[in-house]
Amino acid sequence: MELNAINKVIIIDDQIEEALPIMKALSTKGIYSLFWDGQLKNKPEEPLNGVRLVILDMRFSTVTDSHIINRSLFSLLKRAISLENGPYILCMWSKHNNEYLASFKEELKEYPQVPQPYLITSLEKKDFISLIRDSHNEARDQLAATISSINDTTIEEKIMDIFNMVPSFSEHEEVPIDNLLTELNGKLKEMNALSSLLVWENTVSKAANMLLNSVAMLSDKGDNWNKNVQNIIQRLAIANAGKILGTSTTNAEYISNAFASLNQMLPDELWNQMHLIHFDDEEFQHMTSSSITCLINQNEYSISKIGKFVLKKNGRDFISYSKIIDKNVVIHEDKEIIEEMHNKYLRTQGFSNSKLLCQKILLNDNKKPGKLFLVDDKEIKEEIVLHTFDKVDINDDQIRLVKLDISSSCDYAQNKLKRKRILFGIKVPVDQFNKRTKSLPESLYSTPELLINDELCIIVFSFHHISNDQNREFTLQPLLEFRELFLSDIKHYLSTFISRVGIIRLD
Repeated sequence: MELNAINKVIIIDDQIEEALPIMKALSTKGIYSLFWDGQLKNKPEEPLNGVRLVILDMRFSTVTDSHIINRSLFSLLKRAISLENGPYILCMWSKHNNEYLASFKEELKEYPQVPQPYLITSLEKKDFISLIRDSHNEARDQLAATISSINDTTIEEKIMDIFNMVPSFSEHEEVPIDNLLTELNGKLKEMNALSSLLVWENTVSKAANMLLNSVAMLSDKGDNWNKNVQNIIQRLAIANAGKILGTSTTNAEYISNAFASLNQMLPDELWNQMHLIHFDDEEFQHMTSSSITCLINQNEYSISKIGKFVLKKNGRDFISYSKIIDKNVVIHEDKEIIEEMHNKYLRTQGFSNSKLLCQKILLNDNKKPGKLFLVDDKEIKEEIVLHTFDKVDINDDQIRLVKLDISSSCDYAQNKLKRKRILFGIKVPVDQFNKRTKSLPESLYSTPELLINDELCIIVFSFHHISNDQNREFTLQPLLEFRELFLSDIKHYLSTFISRVGIIRLD
């Protein structure tokens, strides 16, 4: 991993002179770094998001108790980094790392309210900075020690007040910056998977920068630049929303629709940037098979799926199965561990599917299809449940009826939508769905596992249950919104089912 894949660094050190070598090294690579001296009055107004590297001085005082030191450092991390920050690397930067680092790592696990780093590494200050004290400072320290023995506290306090007004002076001799960069790069290579994600994050940032530059250059620089680009933003909004935008449209709606058009343009710039990346196979090593690994009772379990689910224990095959309801799973002595690993695998899969197939719903955005709503209709629900499960015994209370808006996008854009076309289905928890013993008929369409409001479930749509609603604002809050590509896939299967050819003949 190269340092320049990181685009946000914060350095926390009570002496800026000792942080300067790292700040200078990062600046040579074009990496922005923030500095905080640990003082409460200088802390970020809000904990930061998107920080990928934190360089933290381990010693902010002369305290030697490791527990007190750790609590102080945890407080600094909480004030500097948000719990929603995401993955970051924590590099401890101190003169006494080896003495306190192990204790810090162990105790940090017990404080989930502190943003947890994905990797903790360290650098020794003495390897990069030599502190040179002059004779003035040494004499000052000796005099302060002598005065502390005076019995007259009044005289002692007056003299010490004068000393405290004199700023301490120290000079740091720095090693060559290349040495520090080499050491940092070596440390960051320890987190290979995170390296890949950070390279992508940095690439997205570059792509957005190139797109912004392209839009800005559509008008010549000068006094009229702002007006001309405002016109371009307006046209981008119209390109996304069409005739929906009118005289009553707010500026905020124009901007949000313009952003939607820019979102459509961004992938082209992103692919252009992707072609410029050089990947070193030796640095980006990944497993040939996808597996989820977890430590349970001091044993390492991993689960993957290639046709069947394969569960391994400490690197050796443990059990394989097609469904979690298979007999060899049900009677297994470690059934609970198998189910736990199975759920971890499905949860990861459900989260990935949700990110790929669904998108966040913008407030008051009712200008396109794809939204899914929870509804109540006992008769329709019972029909779809019976068709899905046949005679399988299930918990009907956990299943909810849903409806999906499958109207035409162009009708929305041209403001010609008279009635919304609706496809009904059911939201089924995965553990209930897996109780089926037969394949779904062609009149039913099931989504892959989706993680919806922290619940792992599957949506089953019935092509026998199509209806329409008046074109009015739904008072219901959408459960989710499918991306256009996935919505098109559902419509494709619906169209195929409706237009299937039957053979009429006499026997």
